[in-house]
Amino acid sequence: MNKTATKLIMLLLCTSIIILVIVPPIAVESTQKYTQDRNPERNVVVYVDGKRIEFPHGQPYVDSNFRIMVPIRFVLEAIGAKIFWNQEHLQATIIKDNTIVTMTTDKPEYIVNGQEMLMDTAMVYSKELGTTFVPIRYVLEALQAEVNWRMENGNDVINVHSPAQQISVITKDQQSLKSAEVNLNPLYDQVNDVWHRLQATNNKLLSGSEFLELTAKELQIPNKFYANTDIEYFKVKPYTSENMKTDLNAFLKDFEFATEVPVLTYHHLLEQKNNNNYPANSAIINVEAFREQIELLHKNGFQTYGLDVLEQFINGEIKLPKKSVFITFDDGYLSNYVYGYPILKEHNYTATIFAITDMIRPIPETFNTSRINFISWQEINQHSDVFTIEAHSHNLHRLSNNLSHLITVPYNELINDMNESRKLLKSYINHDSVYFAYPYGQYNLQTIRALKETGYRLGFTNRPGTVRPHSDPYQINRFGIYPWTTIDNFKTYVGIE
Repeated sequence: MNKTATKLIMLLLCTSIIILVIVPPIAVESTQKYTQDRNPERNVVVYVDGKRIEFPHGQPYVDSNFRIMVPIRFVLEAIGAKIFWNQEHLQATIIKDNTIVTMTTDKPEYIVNGQEMLMDTAMVYSKELGTTFVPIRYVLEALQAEVNWRMENGNDVINVHSPAQQISVITKDQQSLKSAEVNLNPLYDQVNDVWHRLQATNNKLLSGSEFLELTAKELQIPNKFYANTDIEYFKVKPYTSENMKTDLNAFLKDFEFATEVPVLTYHHLLEQKNNNNYPANSAIINVEAFREQIELLHKNGFQTYGLDVLEQFINGEIKLPKKSVFITFDDGYLSNYVYGYPILKEHNYTATIFAITDMIRPIPETFNTSRINFISWQEINQHSDVFTIEAHSHNLHRLSNNLSHLITVPYNELINDMNESRKLLKSYINHDSVYFAYPYGQYNLQTIRALKETGYRLGFTNRPGTVRPHSDPYQINRFGIYPWTTIDNFKTYVGIE
């Protein structure tokens, strides 16, 4: 071999090595993930404000986590958002109004306005297509857009309402209803009466289609107005006295059923006169404030349900009335029974206590306002008509360097702790606990994996926000109620204007 050929071969080898070094391996893996992870038997169709979005460079798909992945640029442009791509870090920054979302390829962590969040999938970059695929719900809900899913003719259909569109439509509806001079209050009163009567008669929470069918009979409304109850209706035209009748199904659905529900979180309760011992404790609120909030809910017609109902709502199995709320208490303080129980019972409300099972006492303690008391196994049964008990870890509700032990202990210890909580609740009160609240609201992918492995079906965070159908079951939002929570804050959380 001559010297020229040898030099040429060496040059080619060096070039190959350089290419291997400078091409980020993450991009290669993501391209493979796009081609291997997608389900070819499921087609995805996306609409934004009623207009179908076309994707010239790669089609949306459903990944192995059953998340819908979409080439996001075209959707973002349709709602007036901007996306900036950092090729060096394979990172997308998305901006709309005052919201900034940052996602990195193959990483489940993402950032919304400086706060780190977690999803059960990750953004995918296809080098071959030059396209970024993101889980559409996580991004758009962070931008305050509304995302609805349905299955139609074998296709996954995604309908997106941009925030601006939602506002203009609501305004238009209000104006058109006023101009048409249609008085709908009697109809709503009838529907509400029927709702409560049917719930009591059937002794169960009715699905949306069941309720509509029975309501049609009660109000003598032709069944044709209730056809296609599972098809999403988009308010793209103003209501008038003429089209209101033909759109009655959608009209009732929009105004009578919840698209999102709040979950509230309390901790310790003390009367104001005894709360001076803990002036800086954010976990303690006055009994007087708690009563005011519960009375406000009752006055405005809110209903409470157990977490099994919330799970069905998340899974899309049932509809809930608009005025639905879920009440939870963390830790298992005895004050929940002393003060919370009579107030909730008075208003026929129920709640859930996420208890630290290692702190549940073998025998009842004497309630003492100057120190912390916990509930006992005996008292759980005595208060079961109002409170259901779920898990808040067994012995991992502790902090080291501001980090919860739930996210720092070895995986086998995490599994053992979660199993111990379930075992004790089953042994003492014959309850199969499948709902878990993260201590201090801290969790990671390992925590979620452990929850799934040990049989828990919902995981509750401390992240404020409402819960919608198809919300991530292991990242359930909750509104924390603290000493500084004003009554106006509370009204905003539950949707009272």
